[in-house]
Amino acid sequence: MRTQDLPTMPRSSTAQFANSREAKEFLISKVVGEANRRGRPLSELERKMLYFTETEPSLPDILDVEQEFQEKYDDNKYEAKISELMHAAYEREKAESPIKSQQWDDALRMLRGQDHYILVMADRIRSGTRSGILDWKLWSIGIIVATATLALVFFGSWLNGLFPFPQKYLLLVYLLGAGALWVLWRIGVIDKLLDWITKHMG
Repeated sequence: MRTQDLPTMPRSSTAQFANSREAKEFLISKVVGEANRRGRPLSELERKMLYFTETEPSLPDILDVEQEFQEKYDDNKYEAKISELMHAAYEREKAESPIKSQQWDDALRMLRGQDHYILVMADRIRSGTRSGILDWKLWSIGIIVATATLALVFFGSWLNGLFPFPQKYLLLVYLLGAGALWVLWRIGVIDKLLDWITKHMG
């Protein structure tokens, strides 16, 4: 089973996890906790399979776990189930606190580029019909910024056509527009817009 790399994310100001094992334990605890909240706990085999990796240190019996898992479970159904649990846990904690949301980002960043089965579930959320945990938002913000930049250029040119003014003032229009966009991002307007789009697309 191969994992897919997640997009590069901005670094946080403080490291939440010392190593990939801590990051994985964090994510697994969230999945297990969400299953318990719903009154449908994961089986021991389902829980252990979340530790699966072909290249990194893992449980002592992980190869036996993987073999038994292949005999008893359907990969797609299991991955869909874990993805749903991860999505629900993340969305709830994101609504509770930005700090909790940052912990998820830090955990996934720590595992990124390594071969961990749990990343398949995280990636399945991002690429599925439901919105993902991570950084499709970075791509969306990039598209918004690019679109807004083009709009500013056209607006500045149109305004200059109506009311000719020195070039340095045209640059000022661009800077003011960029500043307004930055403020909207800082106060969370852009993020709320993306969340609204996510909700209505889901």
